Formats: sequence, C-alpha cells, structure tokens
Amino acid sequence: AARILREGDPVQYILDSFRTDHEGDEIVARCLIMSFASRAVINSNGLHVLVTGESGKGKSHAFDTMLQHIPPEFRLAGRLSDKALFYIKDTKPGTAICLDDVSLSEHMQEVLKGVTTSFKTPFRYHTVNKDRSGMTLTIPERCVWWVAKVEGSGDDQVWNRMLTCWIDDSREQDDKVLTRELVAASQLPGTSEGIRDEVRICHHIWSQILPAYVVIPYAEKIRFSSSSNRRNPGMLLDLIKSIAILRQYQRERETISKTTVVYATAQDFKQACQIYQALNG
Repeated sequence: AARILREGDPVQYILDSFRTDHEGDEIVARCLIMSFASRAVINSNGLHVLVTGESGKGKSHAFDTMLQHIPPEFRLAGRLSDKALFYIKDTKPGTAICLDDVSLSEHMQEVLKGVTTSFKTPFRYHTVNKDRSGMTLTIPERCVWWVAKVEGSGDDQVWNRMLTCWIDDSREQDDKVLTRELVAASQLPGTSEGIRDEVRICHHIWSQILPAYVVIPYAEKIRFSSSSNRRNPGMLLDLIKSIAILRQYQRERETISKTTVVYATAQDFKQACQIYQALNG
C-alpha cells in the first residue's frame, strides 16, 4: 500500500480490484472513490453520490463491491429507519453511509439536506424522549452518503447536492454481466479463504490517507461554460482536492500552523475534468 501511494496510482489500483468483482460502471466506481476521499480533505464540502437506474441493473452490487474496498469500521449499509442514524452510537466520523434503493421519506430527505450542508460539523437533531424531555441526537461530521434510487423519484434539492451518475443499463452491459455469471458458475471454488489480498491492500491505502488542507494554485485560471448552477464549480474543485489527497505522498506538501497542506497539480485537474464531464456532459 505504501509503495502504491508513493509511486503508483491508488485510484487505478482500487478500480482494478473493483473490476475483479463488478462488471463495468467505472464512472460510478470513480465517483464512490472520490466521495470517500473527500472526507480527508479539510477544506472540502464533501462529495456524495447518487446512482440512478432501473431496479436489478447493478446499483446494489456496485455499492456492495466498493464498500468491501473500504475499512469495515467506516461502512454503514442496510435498511435504515428514518431516525435509526441518530441512535446508532458507534458511527464514526467519515463513515460511508449507503442508502440502497429505498424510497426516502420527506424526513430522510430533510436529514440529507442537513448533513450535506453541515458536512464539516456534526448534524444535530432535536427531539424528545419517551418521558417528553428534550434531547439532542447527532450524526457525526464528514460522513459521505451513497444513495441508490429509481430514476424520477425524490426531491431535486437533495439530488442537486450530489455527484449524480447512472448505472449502465445497456444491452451490451447485460451481455457482459451474463457472461461473467456463467463463467463464475462453471468454476471450482477458490483455494484462498476470506477477502482477496488486493482488497486488504485497498484497506491499507485508505488507512494511510491522512487529513490535509488542499490548495489548488491554478484555481483562478479555471473557466466554466456557465456559472448559473453555483454548486457545479464547487463539485469540480472538490473532485480536484479528492484526487490530490489520494496522491498526497506524490505532491508538494508543507506544514502551516500544524496543518498539512497539499498542493494539487494540473494532472489532478485533468482527471477531475474527466469525471466532471462524464457526469455533466
């Protein structure tokens, strides 16, 4: 893991391991990686991911596959009631919270608006207990949200805050998935037990990504074709920061007032643009 972080491409390594277990959907995978990386960027507003598409086309499998590539203590998935998030006591700051193919209630959509807005601080929810006494519950800071939904449902104000990508539902993708399943069904059981070594290495990669403040020295030279959607520039900048934080051991760094500062390069900008253009056309 240390060699990959200092000499290789950590994003590509995670993608290659993801491909071993999931067919296609590279843009979805890149967005999930950038989202989880954003939690380590001190000056990021956080990147959250919305994946849309028809039921049964692989949204759940893509989420499950990427969740396996992050350390277990930073995963939260499964069916959740509206208020369960506030009562789960061991949720760590920086957890990836996966809401998979559920119809989000109005309450949960309001919670999503709140937590994505207050990304850098805990989100507080004021309620009453069974004795009608006031109490304050919290969702920790820097949690990133991965949401899968059927296209056309929900509040656009929620989705506009997220990296929105689409699961590949093409006939070609259907054929590739079928071929993979048939090949897997014809093979003997593997000799190794537990998780793959590549997945373990991915866990170590994430554990060595340390929090840092990312500076984009060339930010004032970036131009957009339109500035009407004020969230889009912020998303691009946060994509650049997330790529830089993953390559922090290959970037110029210094310590200012006990804070590690990482300087993004033009290469980080180019890779961020590829993702941004794939999402926004």
